[in-house]
Amino acid sequence: MEFIEPFVKILIINLILSGDNAVVIAMASRNLPSNLKSKAIIWGTVGAVLFRILFTVIVMYLLKLPYIHLIGGILLLLVAYKLLVEKEMEENKIKTGNSLKEAIVIIIFADMLMSLDNVLGIVAVAGNNMLLIISGIILSIPIMLFASQFILKIMEKYPFVIYIGSAL
Repeated sequence: MEFIEPFVKILIINLILSGDNAVVIAMASRNLPSNLKSKAIIWGTVGAVLFRILFTVIVMYLLKLPYIHLIGGILLLLVAYKLLVEKEMEENKIKTGNSLKEAIVIIIFADMLMSLDNVLGIVAVAGNNMLLIISGIILSIPIMLFASQFILKIMEKYPFVIYIGSAL
């Protein structure tokens, strides 16, 4: 019971907080040809999870720093803006994954920025139990994979959902 109760809490945290990550994954791969979308989602998620594990270990030590939520919020706004804007700006072009490599990099980078809420929730519930923490992160893999593919299909059918995703 010592392991099951926190594990169920971590499952609930993942179900609630992985939605925004799934939206970013779907948005980053939406411009790719059909045959590359699944590859971008899978490889981007794998890379994101590996970095999330590393990030979790680091966050365990950084939880005492002030303003971590403010910094994370500002970074999330930048990611949402970059994902939404597809026009050429004055000096550079902001892309949304027009190649497999770009989509994977966007997915990994965005997940690193957006996973703070998941990581903080998991660490708070698991305490210092690394088995629970890593189990919680691994549990987020199928959630992000299936949710992002579902959201991508919705975006293809209803393009206005892209704006909702950026707002999220």
